Amino acid sequence: MAELRAHEPPEMLVERALVPAMARLGAEWAQGLLPAEVVASAARTAEFVAGLLAPVPPPAPLASAGKVAVGSLDAGHTLGKRLVEANLAAAGYEVIDLGMDLGPSAALEGMRASGARVLLLSASMVRCALRATAVADAVHAAGGALRVGVGGAPFRLDETLWRAVGADGSAAAAHEAPALAARLLATAT
Repeated sequence: MAELRAHEPPEMLVERALVPAMARLGAEWAQGLLPAEVVASAARTAEFVAGLLAPVPPPAPLASAGKVAVGSLDAGHTLGKRLVEANLAAAGYEVIDLGMDLGPSAALEGMRASGARVLLLSASMVRCALRATAVADAVHAAGGALRVGVGGAPFRLDETLWRAVGADGSAAAAHEAPALAARLLATAT
């Protein structure tokens, strides 16, 4: 692993290798060419490999770029969320992990308890991405300047989907999460 890390940053290895491979498998599953079990097994393997290549570093103990809550709208796939968390932590953000299968009440509770003003949501499938609408509506209805950003394959495939679900912004890849967080935090005052 150290030899791989020496040639390219681990986050970029994951972005350039695992993410496209999983996108291809997902597309083949959607076309009925692969059974769901194969895609699920590949996702678990990809998550394991991503953890070896780019483990989430511990939060920075001193200065922080801000608090950002992160959650997955999927029940079983955490690869995207883990990549986002790793990139945010590496950029100096305090990452609040709200877990998987995140719903509106858990999102609000997690943001209130942590003091995070930005929530980044990850989704790997369209049906999960559409659940962002309820989460974004609840966060915005709570008042204050709370912001919601989204990312994942459905938002890459349809560049207008983030607006349709009521999010305040979107990132096309996990390495773009720190810039998205910065933009959202700047407007969450």
